[in-house]
Amino acid sequence: MVIPHIEMAAAEAAALAQLIKRLPWTSVREWAVDDQEARDMQAALEQVRKGLVEQGFHPR
Repeated sequence: MVIPHIEMAAAEAAALAQLIKRLPWTSVREWAVDDQEARDMQAALEQVRKGLVEQGFHPR
């Protein structure tokens, strides 16, 4: 599946990259209904992270 282009301010993109970097598995698992959904959430976040990196947003 291809997700359409998302426009956001550079500060927002940088903050999102930081959030994805810092979000622990335990928090993701807490919000998921089961382990599989948590793994799917983590995989989706990884794709967003890669997209941010491609646009030059590398978390410190």
